[in-house]
Amino acid sequence: MANDLTIVLPLYGRAYYTRNWLKNNLTDHYDYIVADGSPDDSNADIFGSLISSGLQYCRYPADASVAQYAEKICDAAGKIRTKYTMMCDNDDLLLTLGIRQCIAALEREPGAACAGGPIAGACGWRGQTERFSYPMIVHDPAQLHATSGLEAVRRNKSDYRYFWYSIFRTESYQRIWKEIRDIGFTNFYLVEMFHSDLAVISGYRHIRQRHYLRLLNPLSSTSLEVSAKAGRHTEHVFFDERYRSDLMSMSRRLAELLDCPTDTILQMQKDYYLNSFRFKPGTGLFERVVGGLTRRLPVFTAAQVRAIAAWQA
Repeated sequence: MANDLTIVLPLYGRAYYTRNWLKNNLTDHYDYIVADGSPDDSNADIFGSLISSGLQYCRYPADASVAQYAEKICDAAGKIRTKYTMMCDNDDLLLTLGIRQCIAALEREPGAACAGGPIAGACGWRGQTERFSYPMIVHDPAQLHATSGLEAVRRNKSDYRYFWYSIFRTESYQRIWKEIRDIGFTNFYLVEMFHSDLAVISGYRHIRQRHYLRLLNPLSSTSLEVSAKAGRHTEHVFFDERYRSDLMSMSRRLAELLDCPTDTILQMQKDYYLNSFRFKPGTGLFERVVGGLTRRLPVFTAAQVRAIAAWQA
């Protein structure tokens, strides 16, 4: 029987993670499209000797800009032939039981664009992925369950959640990335924000089961490198003219899709940026101590941490 889910794996270097990712995530249950925009051939060398009927390796020019990254994902999305799609990073783990429940939720709700569960997070030993710490919930968009349209966008602007790793209907996924490509963003965080807006417009379905596990202490990552160089992206709205221009283009397009005044979207954007600078209470002492100890004990294998994450739900 043909698979009904394609995993899109974007790559930019970090071949040391790719080898373990293949060992931990490659199965006959899914199709895979690898979108490699690495600056060297380290990942290409891995796939040159890999034989897998369900895997399609695509080599792209090195990701030199956010717009080029969006073009890469848009092109890769056009190659998908399954009913459903999700994205995965090469230092993370797919949680099969939760993914199956997400697909079942979308089967029950043909109008919804995407589904997901809580996302777990764990640390590896010195950023590696041979051993993991006890998994903890690090992201939970349950508040967006069964919402859509303007209300869903408004709710997510007031308490932001991303949907980067949700399971999408393939036509919705392709449409979202075409919209992202057409804006021509220069800031990766605006891409994520627009992606989230577009994801919830058509409806999100939430399940209780965890469906994805993130490595919390990677040796390197694009988002960490961007943050280190540019600081908090929300500060750019004050001094980066191109950032503001992209934000305006994004807001106008959202207004068109939602058939509402652009000022309505701009007010929600304003609230989002103001919220980002408000004081947020930190976790209590007990939670910090337990969390700190947990992160320092990466003793579980990939199979064990998957089982624990599934058991927690």
